Parts: sequence; C-alpha cells; structure tokens
Amino acid sequence: MSAADITILTFSLSAMVLLLSTRRFPFSIGLQIFLISASFFPNYSAPWNKLPDELGQVKILERILEDRKTYQIFLIDDFDSLRPWKIYRGDAFLNNTAFISKTPSGPAWEREKQVLSPWLSQGKEYSFMIHSFVEIPGKEKVEIRPQEPITFPDGVPVRLFFWAYAENVSMSGKLILKQEKSKDLMIDIGNFQFEGWRRIEIPIRIPARNVRLIQSLQIPLQLKGIRFQSSPHQKKGPFFIYLDQMSVLLDTSQAKYPGSEIKDNWGD
Repeated sequence: MSAADITILTFSLSAMVLLLSTRRFPFSIGLQIFLISASFFPNYSAPWNKLPDELGQVKILERILEDRKTYQIFLIDDFDSLRPWKIYRGDAFLNNTAFISKTPSGPAWEREKQVLSPWLSQGKEYSFMIHSFVEIPGKEKVEIRPQEPITFPDGVPVRLFFWAYAENVSMSGKLILKQEKSKDLMIDIGNFQFEGWRRIEIPIRIPARNVRLIQSLQIPLQLKGIRFQSSPHQKKGPFFIYLDQMSVLLDTSQAKYPGSEIKDNWGD
C-alpha cells in the first residue's frame, strides 16, 4: 500500500468516525481531532533516526567473507599512528590533528576487531582526531590526506566501513579516490550529526569507466584524502571528529576479465 493510499484510508476512517459520533456513538472531541490530524500528518512521515544495528552489520560482513571467497578486506588504516596524516586544506585558523587514546567500545567494536585482526597493527590503540573551527558555516571545509596516497590492492571496492566519533556536528564527509587516466572520484560517506561513537557503513559505486581501468590496464585506485564540509546549519565555532578502523570490502572477481593480460591501451 502506497503512502497516498494510507492517507486516503486514514482520512476516510476519520470521516466515518465523525459521522457515527453525530448519530450513535459519543466519541470524544479529542479523538475526532486526533483522527483528522492523522489523516493529514500520518505517522509514516514522522522523522525517526533509527540507530544502525552495528553488531548485525559486522555479522553480515563475517558471513560474506566466509561464503564468498572473491570478497576480501582491505584495511585502509587503523589509525594507530603508523601512517602520518595531515590537514591538506583548511580555511580555519584552528587546524590540529593528533592520534588520541580514545577508541570505540562495545560488542560490535570487539567483534569487528576479531574480523580485522590479521591486518590490525599490534600495540597501543589510537584513533585519529581532527580538531578545527567553522567560521562561515556552509562555506568552510577541512581536508585530511595521508602523507602518501594509499593504494588499493586488486579488486573493486564495494563497501566502506569505519568508526567515527562526533559531537552532533552538521558536517558531511567525502572520500577522495584518485586513479591515473581519470578525474578524482568523490564518494559520499554520510554526515556526522550524531553524538559519540558510531559505526558507519556505506556502499561504494565505482563508475564503469574506472572499473575498466582496473580490469584492462591494471590501474589501481588510491585513497587521496577525506574531506569534511560544513553545512549552513553548523554552528560557528570549534569541532572535533575522530576516525578509527577504516576498511573497504573488495570484490576481487571484478579485478580482471578474460584477456585482460593483453593491454589494449583503452582510455589513452
């Protein structure tokens, strides 16, 4: 049943109640008002920010890795201070980054660490802090980059997942991917308008042209940087965002096609 059908049905029921109330049943005025209001403002349109099932997401990831051997994990960075990152572009006077002993907790976090254990660094755990300032909401952005671009192995990235800490900042993020013979790809990674730690998982849709570059010319994708853009609703002032345990799921079955070893110079 569509949203329009639900609205019509609710309005019809409320009209029926009004008719009956004038004849037989002494329905209260409050109930009549409620039903009429429901016909114009049905509950399916009410905003509802449902929290993600983080543990369920990790379990699905485990099953995919067990059942589909062509899917593999690539750990972009666990942010445990082994790879230098810096702010490449920031309009604010306050632009600080640091590796902080502040990490997520809970069953989803612990289970995901088990899944990623073959690739995680050993030692003290950190997250990566971005501390900056919004002077003109909607205009300013902050971009962080690894000291060297991070090259993806063979395969096409299909999902990105990472942990983020925010303090209800009205900002969105983009993953910046680079590839030779192509312009940079800007992958939306959602907004950071939430409190505390959250596991973020999004699909990645690589354009067909870039997939063919991987297949025919064996040109890999690289992570160039991560950009944070303030919205017009963001308050002026300082903000914090923390990142941890960023990974992608690679579909290695798309890395090559029959005859891909013969270079056809496609895209030159």
